[in-house]
Amino acid sequence: MAPISARKAAQIVRNVAGIVGVELIAAAQGVDYHAPLKTGARLQKLHARVRTISAHLESDRYWADEMAALQAGVLSGTFGPEFSF
Repeated sequence: MAPISARKAAQIVRNVAGIVGVELIAAAQGVDYHAPLKTGARLQKLHARVRTISAHLESDRYWADEMAALQAGVLSGTFGPEFSF
């Protein structure tokens, strides 16, 4: 039963990384919409990193590839401990 649980846990981690990727896009949009206001230095750095992968959403468009790239970044640690609070 342990191997099945391990596979299930790995799938959960991938799914959560996808959710975090979508949340990163949403958060970056929020920061953009509040311009010219600024956020903290660490969040500005995180925003810039997200924007290297996913451009500002001006209109409805296909962004599954960007979401997958952000998910992979979360899984690889690209958005790692330097951004933790």
